[in-house]
Amino acid sequence: MAIVNSSTAFVRAIGPSRSAISGQSSARSGSSSMLFRCASTPRCKMARRLPRFKNRGVKIRMIVEDDNSGTASMNTMKSSGIPFITDRYDPVNAGNGLMHNKFAVFDFRDTGSFTDDWVWSGSWNATDPGNNSDAQNALEIQDKALANAYTMEFNEMWGSSTDTPNASQSRFGIRKTDNTPHRFNIGGNLIESYFSPSDQTTLHIYKTLKAATSSINICMLTFTRSDLAQALITAKAAGDKVRVVLDNNTDSGNQFSALQAGNVDIHLKGSSLTGLLHHKYALIDAENSKADETVITGSHNWSNAAETSNNENTLIIHDARVANLYLQEFKARYIEAGGSDAIVLGVKRTGDGIPTAFGLGQKTMREKYNVRYASS
Repeated sequence: MAIVNSSTAFVRAIGPSRSAISGQSSARSGSSSMLFRCASTPRCKMARRLPRFKNRGVKIRMIVEDDNSGTASMNTMKSSGIPFITDRYDPVNAGNGLMHNKFAVFDFRDTGSFTDDWVWSGSWNATDPGNNSDAQNALEIQDKALANAYTMEFNEMWGSSTDTPNASQSRFGIRKTDNTPHRFNIGGNLIESYFSPSDQTTLHIYKTLKAATSSINICMLTFTRSDLAQALITAKAAGDKVRVVLDNNTDSGNQFSALQAGNVDIHLKGSSLTGLLHHKYALIDAENSKADETVITGSHNWSNAAETSNNENTLIIHDARVANLYLQEFKARYIEAGGSDAIVLGVKRTGDGIPTAFGLGQKTMREKYNVRYASS
């Protein structure tokens, strides 16, 4: 894979919880996690193992959505003494908007080595449906600079860089500032990072869509932004392939009908998907090996709330290998939803040799002709 020490997990291939727990279990010094929901059974793996990691000396900090802070899993972790706050901790913002992030940072506070600094992100919620029935995606990226940016974002809400949160310095929602770096060179590839609502994330999504030269493929839970819908309609009119799979067409302000009227190849999730189509990803030019093959993913639905009030995280990954992994996932969801357009996942190069000899032979009348080439 082109991105250094990175991996990608899709819920129907590799359970995202497996990769998240693997990161936690290998952490040596600390883990900072942002979870919208941790609502599995009291004996779920995360709720059971996090206290074990704490007891062996791993420093753990957690921020969760206030509405979901009373689940059995969270109560299990509370009783173990794991420090956590909710988005109501900021006394000024007072819980306005959702703490909708889904990310974790492993071992950045361990200054002894930078090769174990990991960021885990994606659309996955730590729930039983999130792991068993929803369509989700998750990414793990090993990079010190990116881990630093995510830690800065965590600390802004936590109110300090220590194990003890500070309410007087805590900032959530519209009180957050655009204070993290946005562009990273990781393994020779550009990765962009944006947090909401401080970083004008929708503008960066819009610019990435507008840069498409051949195709845009999208899986999305909630799509209510008309400006992003218009960008897709414009791309379709310009001759690009534009395919969209949505979870529903009932969210207030949803753009399903507008996209359909704009001749976009749009579908609702397939009936065989019993859970949510919880993805929030877009693939730009993923079918064109000569273009800037790009993935947009994270916690950010294409909605006004994600842009203006929710606490969200988004990655824009310019990497052909990762784009192809997501394209494979998209093709599965697209066919599942009834899509019929051909999607080419890749073309294998078999060699550039020019034939220097050619022969045609026949052994018996019952055998087919055999064609043989000799290449230089």
